Formats: sequence, structure tokens, C-alpha cells
Amino acid sequence: MARPRIYLSITEAGVTAWTGAPVRLSSTRAFGADDAGMEEYIRYALANRQAVFCLLVDIPDEDCRLEQIPHVNARSRALVTKRRLNQLYRGSHYRTATLQGRESTGRRDDRILYTAITNAGSLERWLNPLVEHDIRIDGVYSTTLLMARHARSIAGIPPRALIVGRQFGSGLRQTYIADGSLRFSRLTSVEADDIAGLSAQLVAEAARARQFLASLRAIERTEVMHVTMLCSEDERPLFEAACSDSEFIHYQFLPLPEMARSLGVAGETTLTTAEPIWLRYIATHRPSNQYATEQQRKAYVAWRVGMGLLGAAALLLLGAMGVAAWYAKTSYQLRVEMAQLEQRRMAAEAVYAANVPATSGELTPTGMKNVVLAYRQLVEERPELSASLIRVSDVLGNFPMAELDELAWQLSTDPNAPLVDAGAQDTQAAAATAAPAAPAVDASGNPLPANQYVQLRIKGTLPDYDFRYRDALAVVGDMADAFAKLPGAKVEKLQLPIDVGPTGSVGLSTSELGDANKGAPFALKIVLPVPARAAPAVNPGGAS
Repeated sequence: MARPRIYLSITEAGVTAWTGAPVRLSSTRAFGADDAGMEEYIRYALANRQAVFCLLVDIPDEDCRLEQIPHVNARSRALVTKRRLNQLYRGSHYRTATLQGRESTGRRDDRILYTAITNAGSLERWLNPLVEHDIRIDGVYSTTLLMARHARSIAGIPPRALIVGRQFGSGLRQTYIADGSLRFSRLTSVEADDIAGLSAQLVAEAARARQFLASLRAIERTEVMHVTMLCSEDERPLFEAACSDSEFIHYQFLPLPEMARSLGVAGETTLTTAEPIWLRYIATHRPSNQYATEQQRKAYVAWRVGMGLLGAAALLLLGAMGVAAWYAKTSYQLRVEMAQLEQRRMAAEAVYAANVPATSGELTPTGMKNVVLAYRQLVEERPELSASLIRVSDVLGNFPMAELDELAWQLSTDPNAPLVDAGAQDTQAAAATAAPAAPAVDASGNPLPANQYVQLRIKGTLPDYDFRYRDALAVVGDMADAFAKLPGAKVEKLQLPIDVGPTGSVGLSTSELGDANKGAPFALKIVLPVPARAAPAVNPGGAS
């Protein structure tokens, strides 16, 4: 849950509370430095103890030192700077070290800015009530640190310049920046709040600052010092007219709205002090360089950790819900697939039941044996027709003068059975399937093997035997005798080139012959025994 934020601007004169959206902060309450103001401030803090407080400090007792250390990794640099802070500011809890960059020549050492609030009385009187009541403190920021860190981002400020800004309730803050590094900063009270008085004070303070910097050898004695004064749009031409450049000091005036735009925050054209800009910058960017100790930020850090845990729990819950939804969807799909498979199984069982007759009871050993023998008879001992048909082909090969019109055959256990015409075969087969005869069995109930015969019908013509009936009869007779010589063969003459029966007649007119002159027709029926397939070998284990 988002907490409201309150921003406090602390000076020696008192505290101003700023609230609102980060880009549109405005001052809402002011508390004086006397006892009445302190009591009112405590009541205000307790009334807003659910809020998060951020403090911006601008007080005189702030010291800074710029030193160089060898370039090392981040962990080693943190240990070095911590030890150096303890040496420089042992009596202050409000201290920090900021990396200012590296030297451009030599070993390229790191430039470290050490800053501390040396006299924290004016800060702690406002800070301690918040800590005592476990009010959340996000940070304690300083205008000096903010300017030192972000001056290079402000367009219009030279690389080496004395930056002067008027602060509400504190005075003139003077900060000297040289190539991105803070060299010194001090706060002086405002002697007169009009343009003339401020201009005269600015000229005097600039001269003293240059003399001090020259004594520190921060600037050369013949070097020109640039002074940048932060002011409003309306004050800019007045200051330019009142402050004239000298040989070693040059003035320029930067409107505060331009500074706000460079820092990425909104700024009104009527701004005359810089603290609204820094407060909005803190609200929108939350910079890391600040003075608050771990103990002072404990309540805020604990709240952030709790919020993080709540967020993680919410994400975990959402993830669990997502996984559960995925499992539910997958299980539903599986149920649908199982239902489809069940429907397919039931349909297959229905087809099986319709095509396979149901059996009642258990299959007896004798029945199992009969099934095996029947299978062997149907599959392993099925008749071989190739040998019989080859013999027929050999005989026909001896009579090249005959042309075959039809060669039909069928299998039968009765050698005298009539040869079924092709059109009636399906009907006879269906009748045999519908009512099969019971097979002959021996004394043990085993089926006896039945002899099978192949019955062939050969129909053809003798093309070159027109009106040569005697010769045609002789050829057909020789063919029948040749078939009769086959082992176990029986031959029947179904049709001769000319009918020689006692009741026949012969018409010799051309009109009566019709298509007879195309050849002498004949038809023979041949019955051959089919040899049984050899029984399969039995292996030593007894399985056949």
C-alpha cells in the first residue's frame, strides 16, 4: 500500500513541511524554532505517523574535504572511506563519502568527497522526535551534497564556478565546484533582502571566496573566478545591472526555472530560492547520497521489507493460481480425451460383439484340440493347387492347335460333384457357410482328414478344323486321353466338335452353320486329386 510522503526543509530558523505530488510539491505548514513551534511540530508528526518523511537540511555546520585514494574495487574503496570518515569525523553520526571521479593524469587516483554535519544540534532537535515515535524516515539530504553531485548536470554552470543560491530561512549558500568536485561550501546570512543589498553582499562574498580559494591553491592567483548566481527570471536583469565584472571575477545569473529543467523537475518562473527544486528532485529521483543512519532508517527499511514480502507473497499467490489454472485446464483436457477414448473403446467392443459370437462356459481341452486341428487344416494343411495346375498346363502345351476360351476350377471333397457356374458360386458358398456339414470324426472325437479334388473345366476351339469333324474328334479324344493319364485323374467330355449322340442331327447348309465355321468347339471336365500338405515338424519341446 502506498504511503503519503512529507518533505521537511530544515534550517536554523525552523522547519517547513511540503506535501503533494512529487512534481508539484508545495509548502503546507511551517514550524518555528521556539518551544511552541516544536510542540506543534510533534503533534503534526504524530498525526501523520503513517507517512514517510524525507528531510532536506541547509545548516551552517557542514564540513567537506576532498581527498585522493588509490583506485581500487568498490569493496576496498568502501573500507578505506569508512576508516577515513572515522578519522575525520569521529564525533558526528551524520557523515558520508561520495566518489567524485578520477584524476586525469598520473595514477588516476579516485577523488573522494568526505562530508559531515559537525554540529548536529539544529538537525537532531527535529529528527529525534521522529525516531522516538518510530516514524518512517527515508533519508536526510543536504543541499550541499545535492549541488556537489548534480552541478555538472545543470546547463549554464561553468566547469569551475562559485555557485551562490539564496535559501529560504537560512541565507546565501556558496558552493565552489572545480571540474565536478566540491572544494568548499559555506552558508552566510542575508544582510539585506533587496536587489541592491544582495548585489553588494554577493560582490563582497565573491571577493572573500576567491581570496580563500587562492590560499588553498584551488585556483591560480591570476585565474578568473566565475560566479553563478541562482535567481528568478525577473531578478536576472536587475542583478546583471548591479553586479559588474572585475579583472578576476566574472558574474553570470542563472534563472531557477532553467536549473529545474536541467534537473528534470518542474519549476515556476517566480521561484527565488532553490529548496523547492531540490525537494522535487528528491521526490522524483530519490538520490543515494544522504546522511540518515541505519538506526534512523530502521522503521522505513522494515516497512519496505514488509512491503516486499507482501509483494512476493502476492506474486507467489498469483503464480500458484496460474499453476492451478494450468493444472485444471490440463486435467479437463485429459478428462475430455479419456471420454473420447472410452467412447472409442465402447464402439470397438460393440463391433467386436457384432462380429464375434459369444461363447458360454470354458473351452474344454478337446475343444481346444479341435480348434488347433481346424486351424492347422485351414492354414498349415491347406491344399496345394500349383502342382495340379502345372500338370494341366503341361498337357495343354502338347496341343498347340487348341485355343482356350475358359479355364475354371473349384475345390471339392466329392469328385462327382457338379461344376458350379461362376454366377452361382457365391450363392453356393453362402449356403455352405450358413449350414456347414458336420466333419467326420474318429472314435476319439478327432476330425478325420477329407480327400480334396480340384475340378477343372476347359472350354476352347480348334480354329483350323472347320468341317474337319473327324480330325477334330480325334484331337479332342487325344487331349482327353492325355489328361486321363495323369495320376488319379478322371476326364469327362462335356462338349465335342460335333454331336455324335444317337438323337442328334447334323445340318450342313451354310445358313444353319452360322458361326460354326469359326472353329470346332470342345469342353472337358477334369477331376484331379489334390495332395495334402506335409504335416509340420514337431520340435523336441513338444510344440508344433
